[in-house]
Amino acid sequence: MGEDLTLNCNALSFVTHRLREAENGHLLSLDTRGEIVRISYRILAAEVEAFKKRLEKAGIGRGHQVGLVGPNCREWVVADLALLDLGCISVCFTEEMVRQEGFEPLSEHFELVAIVVPTRREHAGTPSWTFCVSSPEIDAVIRTPKHTPDCASTEATDAFSLVFSSGTTGKPKCLKMSGRGIANTINVSALAWRINKSDNLLIALPFSSVQQRTLVYLSISCDCDCTVVSAQHLYRALATAAPTILVGPPAIFEQLEHDLAKGVGATKGRSTPLRSWLSNFRLMFVGSAPSKNGTLEFFSSHGLPLYEVYGMNEFGWIAFNLPGASRAGSVGRIVESVEIRIADDGELLVRGRAWQSISYVYVGTEENKDVYGTDGWIRTGDRAALDQDGFLTLIGRKKNVIICRTGEKFQPESIESRIEEVAPYIKAIIFEDIDNPGLICVVWVPPETKPDQRAQIQLNIGEISRTLGPSLRIGTVLMDSTEKLTSESGLLTRNGKLIRGAVIASYAESSKGKLNALP
Repeated sequence: MGEDLTLNCNALSFVTHRLREAENGHLLSLDTRGEIVRISYRILAAEVEAFKKRLEKAGIGRGHQVGLVGPNCREWVVADLALLDLGCISVCFTEEMVRQEGFEPLSEHFELVAIVVPTRREHAGTPSWTFCVSSPEIDAVIRTPKHTPDCASTEATDAFSLVFSSGTTGKPKCLKMSGRGIANTINVSALAWRINKSDNLLIALPFSSVQQRTLVYLSISCDCDCTVVSAQHLYRALATAAPTILVGPPAIFEQLEHDLAKGVGATKGRSTPLRSWLSNFRLMFVGSAPSKNGTLEFFSSHGLPLYEVYGMNEFGWIAFNLPGASRAGSVGRIVESVEIRIADDGELLVRGRAWQSISYVYVGTEENKDVYGTDGWIRTGDRAALDQDGFLTLIGRKKNVIICRTGEKFQPESIESRIEEVAPYIKAIIFEDIDNPGLICVVWVPPETKPDQRAQIQLNIGEISRTLGPSLRIGTVLMDSTEKLTSESGLLTRNGKLIRGAVIASYAESSKGKLNALP
C-alpha cells in the first residue's frame, strides 16, 4: 500500500470516512451464543451513525469527555467509532478500575459528561448518565462536570482519547492521546506490514489498550477484515476466522507455544489443529515486554513468522523486525520516520514527526518532565544499543539498574533472560538482598512442574550464578507457581509484564529465612 493515509485528513476523521466508503472489509466478533458473526463495514457504519445520533440528541459533542468500558465486542467498536466521529475524547477505563473505584468517582475525577457501556449485562446499576449501545430504548441524561475542558485549544483539538498505563512500575498514568500521532502510527504500520485487502487482523487484548483500538482503525483504513474477541476466546477466533496478522505481548505467544508443544486440541491418531490454525498467519508480532529466545526459536522451527518489535504508548512504533530484515536478539531496525539518540548513560531517546501522546494528565503528571523533553525528544527509559547493521537491542530498563555493595552496576534483565531459558514457561526476577551478600532470585514455574524438575531448575540457576562475578552471585532462590502471576494479584500488568516493584515488595520480606540457598 503506497499512499499516506494521513494526507488531506483532519487527524483521525479519515477512519470513519473510510468506514462509510469501505467496499471489502468486515468486522468479525462473537455473538451472545459464542458464534463468530461477520458484518460488512458498511453495516458497521450504519450502526455507528445510529449510535452517534443518540449521543448528539442527548447533547454530547466535540471536546466532551465520555467514559467507555466493557469487554471486547462489536458494541465497543460501535461506541468508540461514534465518539471518534463526534470529536469527543473517549476515556477508556479498564474493568478493574471500575470495580475498584466505581462509576461516580471516576466520572467526577475525569470530568465526564457521560459513560458508555456495550451492554447492560456487564454493568448493572450504572448511573443515570450511562448510555448502553445495545439498549437504544433506554434514555440517559448527560451530567455537567464542575470543570469543562477547553475544547478550542490546539492541544484539545488534537486529543481524541485518554488511556491508562502502568508499565513495569505498577504506578498508573493517564495519557492524553494525539489524533495526529495515532494517524501516523496507522500509516507506519500499513506501509511496513504491507497490509492488503485479504488481511484479517486479530485483536484479543482489551480495548482499553490504545494499541488494540489502533489496529481496528488500521483495518478500516486499509479496508481489510478485523476480528475482535476477548482473550478467553482466542482459540475460537483462530479456528473460525482465519486471521493473518496478530500483535501481542509475550504471554500470548508463550501460551501458544505451550499448547502447541503439549498437543492441546489433539485427538487420538491426529495432531493438534492449532498448528494448522496458526499457519494462516503471515505476520505475528511480539512486543510490550522482552520475548524469550526460546519462544522465538520455537515458532521459527515450526515455520511460523514471529517477529519481535518495539514501541511505546507515549511515542508509537520505534523498531520492527520484518520478513527479510530480522535479527534474533534484537527488536529490529528503526522505523524510517523515527530518529534515535543514545544518551551517555545508555538511555534511548526518540523523536519523529508525530508522537502518539501529548502528555500525562490527571494521573502521573509528575512524570511529564522525565519523559516528554522540551527539546523534542521522548525519553524511553530503556537502555539500548545499535549495531553496525542498524538493528536495535534493548539492554534493560534504566531504572532497574542494580548497584552492588562494591559499586558495580548491572542490568538485571540480562541475568533474568538467561534464567528463563533454563526451562520452558518460567518467569524470573532478581533483586538485591539487603541483608546478605548476593542476589535473590524469584522463579515462577508452571503448577504441573514436578519436584525433580524444580530441583533441576535450581541446579541450572546455580550454574548460571557461578558464571557471574562475585558481587552478582545469586545467593538464594524462591520458587512459586505461575498461577500467582495475574493482573488481579498485582504482580502483572494487563499486557503480561511483571511489575518489578510489586514483586520485590511481595517476596522480599516474606521470603526471609525461607529461601533455598544455592550451592
